[in-house]
Parts: sequence; C-alpha cells; structure tokens
Amino acid sequence: MTKRFSAPFSLKKAPSTVAVSGAVVAIFVGALFYGSAMAGAEIWSTDPQSAYATVWNNLGGLYFGVILPILVAGIVGTLMQPEFQRANIQWIGSQPGGTSFVFREKLRLLLIVCGFIAIMQAFIVIAYGVFTGRTTEYGFMSAVGAALLSGVGMLAVGAFYLWISTYTRSIASTVSIAIALTVASMAAAVATHFAFNSTIVEMLLPTTQVISTSFTRNLGAENMGLAMLTVLPSALCWSGMFLTLFKRRLARG
Repeated sequence: MTKRFSAPFSLKKAPSTVAVSGAVVAIFVGALFYGSAMAGAEIWSTDPQSAYATVWNNLGGLYFGVILPILVAGIVGTLMQPEFQRANIQWIGSQPGGTSFVFREKLRLLLIVCGFIAIMQAFIVIAYGVFTGRTTEYGFMSAVGAALLSGVGMLAVGAFYLWISTYTRSIASTVSIAIALTVASMAAAVATHFAFNSTIVEMLLPTTQVISTSFTRNLGAENMGLAMLTVLPSALCWSGMFLTLFKRRLARG
C-alpha cells in the first residue's frame, strides 16, 4: 500500500527561511532610516504634509523595488530546498495526495512568511513614529497600511517564483533569475514613471507587485483608495494564476 502524505507543515523544516525572513526585517529597519536621512530633518518642519511620502519614496525604490523581490525569491528557494535536494518533484506528482500536500505546505509557509514580514514592517513604522514623535504627522497611518499591504505583493512575487522554481530546481538559479527580472522590470518601471508619470508597468508585471502594493510612488495621495482598488486585485490575480501554475507543475513533475 502506498503511503499518503500526512506530515504537518512547520517552519522548523526550513530554518534558512526563518533566517532570510529575519534578514528582510533587519534590512527594512535600515531602509527606513536611510529614507528618513535622505529626506532630511528639515522636511518635517518645512513640509510636514509630504514628509512621510518623501521618506517612503526614498526607501521604497530600492527596498520594495529591488531588494525585497529578490529576497522573496530567495525565501521561495529555501522553501523548495528539500525538493531541490531530493530531486523528487516528479516522484511527488506520482504519489496519492503528494501534489496537494506539497502545494498546501508551500502555500501555508509562504503566507506565514509574507504575513510575518508585512506585520513586522508595520510594527517598525509604528515604532519609528513613536520614538521620533511623528505619529500624528500626515501620512503616518498610510505608511503603516502600505507596509501591511506590501504583503499582498510579496505573495504575488512569491507565487511567481514558486512556479519558476519548478523549472530551475535550485536556489541559486531561482535567485539569479530574480535578480535579472527585477532589475529589468524596475528599469522599465522607472523609465515609464519618468517619461509618462505613470505606475502602470509596476502594476502589471508580476515581478513588481511589491513596489506596487507598497504605494511607494503615491503614499498619502488623495486617490489612494482608488489605487487600492486597482493595485490589490492585480496582485491577487497574479497570485492565483501562478499558484495554479505551480500546482500543475508539481502534478506533472
């Protein structure tokens, strides 16, 4: 009789995932203070209405646009590391319940990691506001909300690289592809932003969903509510599509 998959999922199986996730949180702390330093101390007194938006824009281009998507790909690589090491993706697809078990395990772990990072980002923004006495400034709550919503973008990017990882079957290859795609897509996004003052490229590409859902370009804008109705469905659609493709690849081996 063939043994069915029934083992519980646990982050204890992926200590490297925890390590990379912790590194992401530490990098965000540095990025926040970098963004604040680039904005300058005088902006809080001369233009408090746009201070948080300026800080967010300064940190977001590099952190949400480049660093975080690549690290999400690295996290995905660590989640898939057991399958890479055992080279058993094809075997999994042939086992009763194998595809469903692995799919659920990876999805749950990805959701936990994305949720953890998003919550920690929001906590760090709150801590920054409390310790600097800037919790009442315009844009503070928008920054907290954007830090949380970036988790939806992380899920979309993570789903994309889960699918990619079934082809690369190695952490190094997955991260290498992530670096190339992230740099290329951000170059296109920046060019479009400067040429047409548009964030359409960031919204449409799967590799730029983190910067899109973090509202790096339009934090605190009057049309943020409308932007949310546009940006979040896009990220959720990408997530659903690539998770479906990921499951199909697992089934095919």
